[in-house]
Amino acid sequence: MNGPFETGSLTVDRMSRLQISGNVIPVSWYKTIRKPTGKPNLNAIIILADIVYWYRAVEIRDEMTGQLIGLRKKFHSDMLQRSYQQLADQFGITKRDATNAVVELEKLGVVRRVFRTVEVKGQTVSNVLFLDLNVTVLEHLTYPKEAETGTPEARGRCPPDTVSPKSGRGVTEISERVSPKKVIAVSDMGETYTKNTYKDYNTDFSVP
Repeated sequence: MNGPFETGSLTVDRMSRLQISGNVIPVSWYKTIRKPTGKPNLNAIIILADIVYWYRAVEIRDEMTGQLIGLRKKFHSDMLQRSYQQLADQFGITKRDATNAVVELEKLGVVRRVFRTVEVKGQTVSNVLFLDLNVTVLEHLTYPKEAETGTPEARGRCPPDTVSPKSGRGVTEISERVSPKKVIAVSDMGETYTKNTYKDYNTDFSVP
C-alpha cells in the first residue's frame, strides 16, 4: 500500500520533489495564437509566455508566520523593458523572428510596444523598447471557450478591436516620449535566468 506521498510511480514521486520554475504555456495558446497559415505561432507563444512571467507578481510573506503580506513586481519601471535581441538570444531565434513575433502579439492586442527616451548614467537614450501586457486579451486567448460560450461578461472580455493576424490589421505602434528625468530604465534581473547584457542602442537598448 502506498503512503500519502507515494503515487505508485517512482518517476512521478521523484518529479514531485523537483522545484521547477519558469515560463508556463497554456495549451489553448496553440489554438488561439496562430500564423496566417493556421499553424501555431511558436515564436509568439514562447515570447508571450516570457512576458507573462515578468508580469506575474512576486509574493512577499512574513518570515515568522509565512502569511502573505504583499506583492511586488519583478521589474523597476512601470512596464517591462526588453529588446528584440534579448528575446532572440534567449530562445535561439533570429532578431527578425523575435521582432515579427512581438508585432504579431501586438496585432492580437495582447502586447503593446512603447518606445521611450530614458536616461541611464547621465546618458540620454531614445527609442528604448518597453512591452505592456493587456490582461483582458490574455484571458480571452487563454480561456477562449469561456469567452465564447460563457456569460455576457465573459464574452465581453475580448475588446472589439482585437483582430486576428489573418486580417492584416493590428494595433498602431505607440511612440511615447518620456522626460529622461522621470524614467530610469532599470530591469531587475535577479528574478530569472535571463540577463540584460546588451548595449545595442535604439529599439534594442537595455540596461546591464
